Amino acid sequence: MLASLRRIAAGKVRVEDCVSLEALEASPFAYLLDPVKLLDLRFAFLDDESKAAHSVAHGAALSPGDLQLFEYDRNAASSESFCVCTSGVVPASQEYAPGETIALIAQNKLVALYEYDQSRGQLKSACGFSIGVKRGSDI
Repeated sequence: MLASLRRIAAGKVRVEDCVSLEALEASPFAYLLDPVKLLDLRFAFLDDESKAAHSVAHGAALSPGDLQLFEYDRNAASSESFCVCTSGVVPASQEYAPGETIALIAQNKLVALYEYDQSRGQLKSACGFSIGVKRGSDI
């Protein structure tokens, strides 16, 4: 007979990532998690002065050529070139996939999710966050 169950993960969040309610109340910003990592999305950084940043602020479509796509290196921990000073962010190894959702980051905040429309050869807004979503201190 089954006596109890214990959840050890929910998506990319593991039990080791969790903290007590007391610790969270004492220092809420110390325990923020990176939503880009949790969503397992590739991403691009926006310069505040760029045309792309202006377009994203208004939900306009983007040309894939206007962005440099990045991803987290899933093999970084096992790579000989890995060091503790490396964030694990590398240029994307593949082109956009049809329907792929990418995260757009400005000032270390997730500001939008865009979807690649292969038939039009452009990225279209799927969701925008007017004040951005903080990415936490674990980046």
